Amino acid sequence: MKNDIIYTIKEKIVPNKMIYNMKQFDIYDLDLDYIVEKYFVHTLNEKIKKVELVSFHPNCDPNSNIFCIPKHINNIEINYESLTVLENIFRTFNLDNCYYAPWKKFKYVN
Repeated sequence: MKNDIIYTIKEKIVPNKMIYNMKQFDIYDLDLDYIVEKYFVHTLNEKIKKVELVSFHPNCDPNSNIFCIPKHINNIEINYESLTVLENIFRTFNLDNCYYAPWKKFKYVN
């Protein structure tokens, strides 16, 4: 029997890092639309299948709001540790592998 559950997570997550040209930068002065305040974790039999953000993020499909989760996160059990890993991933804009680059929405330094 399949057990599909969608978990609603309310947590304020402020992105503070960016990866660009395989280098890491600190982000500041971020547009408020890019602060994550809530997200949904879709599971099947307690395994993460997809994650949907209720905010903008360059690693999130702008049409569906589905976050591009790394393969090592997909299909792992939902628990405190996996949610902590997800939230750490949300804190980073990976502009080497993104849907769009919101350059005018933040400032950055080395």
